[in-house]
Amino acid sequence: MAGAARVAVVCAFALTTVLLYSGAPAWASSAPAAPGVLPVHPGPHGYFAYTLVPGASTSGTIMVRDLTATPAEYLVYMAEATTSPVGGVAYGQPNSLPPSVSWVHLSTAAVEVAAQGVVPVHFMVAVPAGIAPGDYMAGLVAQTLAPLTTPAPTSSKRGVRLVTTTRVIVAVVVHVPGAAAPAARFGPPTLGLQQHRRQVLSIPINDTGNVLMKPYLAGNLRRCSGGPAVLRIGRQLDTFVPHTSIDYPWYLNHQILPAGCYTAALTLDLGAGGTRLASYSGTVRVGAAATKVQPQPGKHLLVAQPGLPAWLIPAVLAGVLLLLLAVFLLLRAGRDRRRLLEGLAHKDTRYKSAAPSAEELSSLRR
Repeated sequence: MAGAARVAVVCAFALTTVLLYSGAPAWASSAPAAPGVLPVHPGPHGYFAYTLVPGASTSGTIMVRDLTATPAEYLVYMAEATTSPVGGVAYGQPNSLPPSVSWVHLSTAAVEVAAQGVVPVHFMVAVPAGIAPGDYMAGLVAQTLAPLTTPAPTSSKRGVRLVTTTRVIVAVVVHVPGAAAPAARFGPPTLGLQQHRRQVLSIPINDTGNVLMKPYLAGNLRRCSGGPAVLRIGRQLDTFVPHTSIDYPWYLNHQILPAGCYTAALTLDLGAGGTRLASYSGTVRVGAAATKVQPQPGKHLLVAQPGLPAWLIPAVLAGVLLLLLAVFLLLRAGRDRRRLLEGLAHKDTRYKSAAPSAEELSSLRR
């Protein structure tokens, strides 16, 4: 009985673990596999980096590989590089390349690759005469030919139809020698709400330099009436692409600034403690509408969570019932064992009391 109880406990634990950590039944097929892309003779950081004077040119190659067991066709194109809203490089869609880097030319717009095969794709970089000094960046993209649409389940009204595209990107950076330096400026920050779940301070940053940079953002907010800082800011940001602008979001996850007047002091340095790129000092006014956070930060998740699937609650109840059954079997097995031991002890005592004493044995001998 004890062995059966242990088995029941193990089964219940395994079932509960699977039910809690497995996702809902899958109805959408997976996206087509992204191609493998191997740059040939890249720079030290894994992407193509060239230093070219105006009028000069060079060439490069990537190897596009099919990672699946069936032949595939992939688009190949150059995409615009820009700064993402939270820092770092983001890339545009096909035909988004701006004129400033349209002098990167590919040998083809699409490739057909045999199963597990490899096809080379060549490109040419020709810097036009008269181009200004600085860093120019684009992305060399290999992408699945057509987006995959995943059908929503017919048995559920909560199904979502997804359109997915997979692609792999290798950066191409061209540095044109000449007067080049990082530079930036701030715009007036504002404080608002993100879906009424948390406050966010939006900090406009305009990269006015002509080289790639990774700045360090620091600063604080104080009440206009004075006193200690009510909000402190400090973070190393990712790569900024020259001549791009973003509104950097600083999320207030565990506090709410009351309505009122605040003074903002911000700095942007070339790395922590490095060369000062920009500074800002000004007023930030928080209106009553920006304080209506629902729910309060720190008490609930700040990101909307999907609803529980209908099968989860019955499954958890079944796991709980199995656990209760296992506990019952363990208790019952323990009680039966105690009874058995008590019976054996009583039987042993009875046998001992029925045995003749030494005096009785001596009288029998006489």
